[in-house]
Amino acid sequence: MLETGGIYIVEDLHTSYEPGFAGTDDLPFVELLKVAVDHLNLRGDRAKDFRKRQSRAFAACVTQIDTMEFVRRACIIRKRG
Repeated sequence: MLETGGIYIVEDLHTSYEPGFAGTDDLPFVELLKVAVDHLNLRGDRAKDFRKRQSRAFAACVTQIDTMEFVRRACIIRKRG
């Protein structure tokens, strides 16, 4: 488990766009990050409706995100503290 206020760094995001690495995932990880960004920018009822449409596990994860920063080929996620 990542501690409160901790940082998680996801590297090699560019592989989601390369056929040799993307595999057969219906939803590559980079697409999940995009959905998480959508959640961070919603408020009130729209945020609640959004969470209802997601899996319980994913909704629980995105509510713990404080910030997300995208840099070349990586994403830096800070857990809410």
